[in-house]
Amino acid sequence: LTVSEGVLTDVDCPPKSAVEVQIPEKLPAKGNTFLHLHYIQKEEDLLTPAGYEAGHDQLTISRDANAAKTAVAKAVGYESCRETSGPVTVKELENQLVVSGERFRYVYDKWKGAFSALVKDGSSLIEKPIELNVWRAPMDNDRRVRSEWEEAGYDRARIKVYETSWKISEGQAVIISRYSLYAVYLQRIVTGTLTWSVNGSGAVTIQAEGDRTPLSLNYSREPLPMMPFLPRFGLRLFLPACYDQVTYFGYGPQESYPDKHRDAYVDLFGSPVERLHEDYLRPQENGSHWGCTALAAETPDGRCLLVSGQEFSFNASRYTQEELTRKAHSFELEKSPYTVLCLDGYISGCGSNSCGPRLMEKYQVNDKKLSMTFTLEF
Repeated sequence: LTVSEGVLTDVDCPPKSAVEVQIPEKLPAKGNTFLHLHYIQKEEDLLTPAGYEAGHDQLTISRDANAAKTAVAKAVGYESCRETSGPVTVKELENQLVVSGERFRYVYDKWKGAFSALVKDGSSLIEKPIELNVWRAPMDNDRRVRSEWEEAGYDRARIKVYETSWKISEGQAVIISRYSLYAVYLQRIVTGTLTWSVNGSGAVTIQAEGDRTPLSLNYSREPLPMMPFLPRFGLRLFLPACYDQVTYFGYGPQESYPDKHRDAYVDLFGSPVERLHEDYLRPQENGSHWGCTALAAETPDGRCLLVSGQEFSFNASRYTQEELTRKAHSFELEKSPYTVLCLDGYISGCGSNSCGPRLMEKYQVNDKKLSMTFTLEF
């Protein structure tokens, strides 16, 4: 929604200089408010006509995650206010917890530390267990750090759950698993806790805490060295392929990353999943959208998954990261039978290390402590 617009016609800024410009409007610092500047060429040039947009910038005045969620929900017709909320029960089996409510039945796998089935109103949301995810298909710019990632086992990381406990608190089922991510015969990549909360309407909130502090070994003078920075830290969901349309509030419409989003801008966007894939000649990580605060994935028959949280990146694709890693040419790619949705609390930037310097530290996922929270409603 554009609340005001205008043209600044009297700007005189010679090359290699700067001037101050007074915006005539008072900008409201509430909700999601942005100032979008378009730089328009006044006169015809050799290669470009008058009126050509030479560039643009977007200045953030204020951001509101709740307002973004409301905008996405309204755009897809998701009315959470109509959700019924009843009691939640938990039934404990040997290796599973069955969480049930008036309209849903969810199955939690205590070995995997995640839900393996989410069924609501007779509809199944996921085809495979939700995964904690640190790997991405290496980009061309990751070609030098790729060997470090593979030596650290990021491409074959698996989860080990040490213990799982649960309780009913304030009308919600709360499940806590203590875990580590590791590759066989190598030191642990991340350790931490996963806290899953399910309320009476079936909404699921996941809070993932991670610790990358190197281990201290007995009889060793020094702890193990710090592992390489992570490609990403997030969740991976395998949705039915019919979830083929997404609506999101974040950087778009083109792909964006922490260090690659100046040509994108924050707004409400919608796209078929097929169009989010960037068809690079060499398959690699692609199609991420950075700085999102709300996302909806929809089916043609009206089913919807609504994701909200503080700023995150997402990637929705018909290709798995394993397929993009394995294949050398784009024409060799084979689609998966799922819509693969990656929700990233952290993702490393693109960098320029194929022919330039290493990715700048501020764009690396190299934090010792990691924390992310998502809420899933469907």
